[in-house]
Formats: sequence, structure tokens, C-alpha cells
Amino acid sequence: MLWTGVLCAGLILYGLTVQQGISWQDSGLLQWRILTGDYIGSLGLALAHPLYIAIGRLFLLIPFGSDFMLLNFCSSAGMAVTLANVSVLGFLLTGRRWIGLMTASMLAVMYTPWWLSTIAEVYTWNTAFFTAELIFFIVCVRKPSLGSLVGLFLCSGLNLSVHNMALLSLPVYGTWALFLVCRRRLSPACIALAGLAYVCGAAPLVWLVVQEILQTGSLQASVESMLVGRYAANVLNVSSTGPLMAVNAALSSLNFLHPGLILGVLGWAAMVKRIGKPLGWSLLILLGLQGLFFVRYSVPDQFTFIVPTLVLFSLGMAVGMDVLACRSAAMKKTVVTACLFSMALMPLTYAVLPPILEVLNLNVKRERVLPFRDEMRYWIVPWKHTEKSAEQFARTALLEAAPDGLIVCDSTSYYPLILMKERMPGVEGVSIEGYTTVASRYGAVPDELVQLLSARQVFLVSPVLNFIAEEHRQFFEFAREDGMILYTITKKSLGSLE
Repeated sequence: MLWTGVLCAGLILYGLTVQQGISWQDSGLLQWRILTGDYIGSLGLALAHPLYIAIGRLFLLIPFGSDFMLLNFCSSAGMAVTLANVSVLGFLLTGRRWIGLMTASMLAVMYTPWWLSTIAEVYTWNTAFFTAELIFFIVCVRKPSLGSLVGLFLCSGLNLSVHNMALLSLPVYGTWALFLVCRRRLSPACIALAGLAYVCGAAPLVWLVVQEILQTGSLQASVESMLVGRYAANVLNVSSTGPLMAVNAALSSLNFLHPGLILGVLGWAAMVKRIGKPLGWSLLILLGLQGLFFVRYSVPDQFTFIVPTLVLFSLGMAVGMDVLACRSAAMKKTVVTACLFSMALMPLTYAVLPPILEVLNLNVKRERVLPFRDEMRYWIVPWKHTEKSAEQFARTALLEAAPDGLIVCDSTSYYPLILMKERMPGVEGVSIEGYTTVASRYGAVPDELVQLLSARQVFLVSPVLNFIAEEHRQFFEFAREDGMILYTITKKSLGSLE
């Protein structure tokens, strides 16, 4: 009953605030991949997420709502499952249903979980399976059985097919399984069956790895593709610095602007004593692994990788509530009041922060301005049901480039344009190319670019010519007419290409 109630509440909250249409950057890419049934992608098997793509395609079968809304709602469902699982975890750790409910409710309105639940993203389903793993793990630690061990490794394998962050927890699970066998609390056959369950869960990703091995003939390259993709430097990074570290730190801090932070710290301080050494230390190690991965993973969207850490931190909040509630009835009322205050404070903070920062003349600075997107509201406000900037931009840009122009853009705006073109009549002749593609064709051969410009108009989303070799940029210029959002590139009237 608790699980079902929290699930329904999560679906309502995120369903009412989910983005209704096309999304920017990686979310647009995921929308495109699900719509086209692309289970591999082009960024390496580490970013293939085959099970997530399959889940997304199932959501397209829902007979109401636009395709884009349904793909965004897929993320809502993943986080709703996460919240339901967290409510069970809170109950398992404390024996109190109200604590499970409070824990899930506070996690629900934290910044990053809410933000990711309103657009197409893979992380919510990663945490859905991760929290399922934790339920089986707690049961297995307290009362080892073949069923709990197989359930644990099956969920872990399924999670690997969603996102390879699932590998972070595997050493803890494997160590515990070996410990149980060594202590003869489970037979070696149980390990074998658990391993088989893991392979079955990971089968969608394993199959892609096998296919790549057969195509490339290289086991090492295929395994590396599965583990790190094209992001080996980021995955193996040992520093906590990055070009957008301050921005990511600021966004991540929005998850903790409430009294729940105190409950979490108190709960984790008492965790081992409260729930026992084997389980307490195991959860503490998991928190360390997830937290360490997050703080030194230097990618532009680093803040999105904090969700598993937040899930584990929320378990500390649950134990903290229990510690205080056990002291007296008055303290229990104080804890409940503090939790309710937190749940009201967090959405209020997101709503008032953008106008306050605007008054203080503090703004998000982007190298390339995206038309129609209010950067401050886009990043700080987690609800996206009124966020239509990607759709508005794509429609306007395609109309400006029609009937047969070429739009050159970066990865942020590429997929909104591609998605809108597929659904918009009268723009079939417009071409859309990324900077990398155009650079490979024309960047070092300006004569061919001149021929292209004489045959059709070429438009730029951002006022940059970095897709042209530096020594040739002097021969080209761009301009934007009043009322237009795209720049037009032309060859300068003076100068020679010699």
C-alpha cells in the first residue's frame, strides 16, 4: 500500500510538471533515439542505454499525449518508481511507515530528481533499478536466501543495461555474496545462479558488446567502449576540478537548502550503530563510491549524476528521523514539522531564486546564446511544463531557413531541429548539419564552401566560424537581420582564397 501510494503521488507530481514537447541537448538526442529505435547510438556502448531505449518505446504505446510528452513522462515514471522504492527502504531501515513516506516525499521535491523527471533522461530509471537493488541487498544481509541474492544480481544486471553507473555498486554486492558463501550461509551454487541472473539482466548490453566484437574483431576495444565510451578521461579523472565546476556545485547545492540536510548528517552518523555493522558499513561504502564518482566526474552536466548519492543520503535522513522520533513524542512532532517545512521550502526556493538573482544582476553566462531560452529559469526551476524554448527555436529556425537552406549548429540545438523537421510540413528541403560534419567537409577546403554558398543559403545558430580552419576564416563573414534568430554566412566581397 505504501509503495503504490507513493508511486501514484510521484506520477501525479511529475506528470503535471513534465515538459510537453521537444527538449534541448542530450534529452533531444534520447527522444530521437527512442523514436527511431536506435539502441546503440554514436558515442560508444557506455552511452547506449539499450534497456532505457526499450522502456521509452513502450511508453510510446500509451494512447494519449504527444510522443515527446510521453518520452519525457518516461523519466517521470522512473523517478516515481524510485520514490516508491525509497519509501520501502525507509520502512526497512526504521520499521516506521511514516518515515518511509516522509523520506520519499522530501526526495521527490529535491532539485535534481525533480529536474530530471520532467525531461527525457536515463538517470531516473538508473535510480529506479538501483533502489530495487538496495531493497534486495538489505533483505539479503538480514536474512540471506537464494531468492534475495538472485533478485539483487538480476536488478543489478538490468541496471547495467540502463546505465553503466550500475557497476559502481557491484564490488559491494560481490563481496557480500562471497562472504555468505565463505561463512556457509549460502552454497556456491547460489553464486552461480546469481551470476546467471546478472548476465540475463545485462543481456541487452552484453548482446551489443558481442555484436561489436564480431564487427571489429577487438575484444579490448569493445569492452572499453562498454565501460567508458568516448569519456575515458572523465571517467578515470581523479581531480574534482572542471570548467563548469562552480555552476555544477551551485546547482547541486539546491538539493540541500532545507532542514533535511541536518537529518541526513545525523542519520549517517548513527547508521552503523542503528542498523548493525554489516549493513551499515555496506551502505556507507556505497555512499562513498557514489559520492566520489559524482564529485570528480568532470562533465558539463555533472550535477545530473548526483541522484544515486541523494538516494543514499535520503536513507540517512530516514535514520535521522528515527533517531530523533525515538526520543519523545514532542520531538517526533518537531521532526514531522521540519520535514513538511522542507517540502514547502524547496519548491518556493526554486521559484523565487531566478528573479532574486536577476535583481542582483547575476546571470548564467553561455558562450553561445540559445534563442528563446531563459538560462536562469531553465537550469534553476525543475518543473518544465511551461518550458517550450526548444520547440519555439526549432520552428522559427526552420521557417527562416526554408525552403532549402542549410543550418549549421552545435549538439545542443541539433536534435530539436531534427525532431521538429520530422513533424513540420513545408521544410523538407532544409538541411541540418553539426559543426563537426561541416568542418570535415569544408573546414580546410574554402573553395568548396564558396561553391556551397553560391548554391544555397547557409545559416548559423551561433555567431561562430570555428568549423572553418583558422587560416581561412578571414574570407568569410556572418550577419543577422533584424527580427531573425539565425545568422547568414557569406564570402567577403574583398579578399582572395589564394
